[in-house]
Amino acid sequence: MAGKLKADKSNKLIKKENAIPKLGILLLISIIVTSAYLSRDGESPVFNTPTPQRSLASKKVMGRYLAAVVKDDLSLTLYRNKATRRIIIDFYNSFTHSTFITKLIMKYANIYRISPPLVFALCKTESGFNADAVNINEDESIDRGLFQLNSKSFPYLNEKDFFSAETNTLFGIRHLKACLDRGQKEIVALSIYNAGENRVTTNGTPLITLNYVSRVLSYREMIESKLTVLIKSILSS
Repeated sequence: MAGKLKADKSNKLIKKENAIPKLGILLLISIIVTSAYLSRDGESPVFNTPTPQRSLASKKVMGRYLAAVVKDDLSLTLYRNKATRRIIIDFYNSFTHSTFITKLIMKYANIYRISPPLVFALCKTESGFNADAVNINEDESIDRGLFQLNSKSFPYLNEKDFFSAETNTLFGIRHLKACLDRGQKEIVALSIYNAGENRVTTNGTPLITLNYVSRVLSYREMIESKLTVLIKSILSS
């Protein structure tokens, strides 16, 4: 009997210890989401609401603003914190099916401060997360690798560079950053990434490029939606 009581006590202690990391992560995510929300408006209508109505106000306001926060930088915010990084890596692994590729994309999206949903959507549209992808264009230039870097646009890269997942991701995301800086708007930036700045600014955006941009943005929206669902489920668990 004494042995059974001792075993039950040990099992309870083990369960309690295992629960601590999860509780810590839940609390951290709550703080991150709330902090990101507060930083958007400078003040919180939730915390300024009288106590009896605070719970209802909190649900409505946080639900509305969570979607907005996710569209900003929630992926990067959670990635930058070691305690929640695994959550983001696992989430994007569900799209890439490769921890190696996920970590590379998150690494350079973080360095260049680009929204990960946009970067992952771009990579999905370009290569389907296939580091060996090749496409030969009508002008005989060749697109290679994860971000389909073009041989004419990147003449200083050799064959090995194009098919190096890390090199391709670095130059692909850096190029996307340059396109965003030049185009200012995502639609323009993605058009430049796909068709080239001269073609877009001189002759207008080709229909095929408009369809391409639509695919990228649709995939990005789907990623953001799934991320919102994930975070809400964690916060409500």
